Amino acid sequence: MPCNYEDVSATSLTTSFLNVDAPQRITFEVFIYDDRYSVPTLHLLSATDEAEAREEAATLLNASAHHVGVELCRNDRRIVRLGTCPERRVF
Repeated sequence: MPCNYEDVSATSLTTSFLNVDAPQRITFEVFIYDDRYSVPTLHLLSATDEAEAREEAATLLNASAHHVGVELCRNDRRIVRLGTCPERRVF
């Protein structure tokens, strides 16, 4: 039986997949400095605000004894450094 696309409105699709009452999420970049690697690992973090992102960054720092530093950024702007983070070189 073929699908009848006329039965599905754009409004019903939008409201079924999106919760308009949910708080907006912001994407942050987290660079994790690990003593086992020569370059930091990039993680993308989704949080409702900067305070929540800072808490998550601290959690990532403490997730492993090998994590020596965490750098939290948003849109290429450094927000906070936790632990030991070497200065990034720009080429």
